Amino acid sequence: MKKTTPAKGWGSVAVHGGHRSDSSHAHLTPIYASSTYVFDSAEQGMHRFTGQEPGYIYARWGNPTVTEAEEKIALLETYGLDLEAKGILHASGMAAITTLMMSTLNQGDKILSHFSLYGGTDELVHRILPRFG
Repeated sequence: MKKTTPAKGWGSVAVHGGHRSDSSHAHLTPIYASSTYVFDSAEQGMHRFTGQEPGYIYARWGNPTVTEAEEKIALLETYGLDLEAKGILHASGMAAITTLMMSTLNQGDKILSHFSLYGGTDELVHRILPRFG
C-alpha cells in the first residue's frame, strides 16, 4: 500500500490512517454490515469478479470498514520505516494461519514447528497439509 497519509505522528496515523472520505462525509468510517454489493451492470460484475476492476463483491472478501482497518494497521506496523505494506484481516486466527500456509508453501516444502502448537494449527500441519504433498 502506498503511504499517502499526510499525518505526521504515530497517534495521528492511528486515528486518521487509511481513512477515505465517502459520499456520506462521515467523520469516521461507517460499519458496513452489507454482505453483498450492487453492480451498475452485468459487465461491471464480471469485471469485478475477474479482477479487471476494483470494487467490493462480497463482504467476506472485503468491505470499506475492513479495508480501512487493514490500511491503518499496515501504516502503523511500518510507521517510521521506508516500507510499503498491505494488511489482510481474517475472521479468525486459523483462517489467517491457513491462508499464510496455503499461499506460501509449495509441494515438498518442510515446516519446522513446535510440539505445543494450537490444536487447530497442529491438525493443519500434521493432517491436512500433508495431503497436498
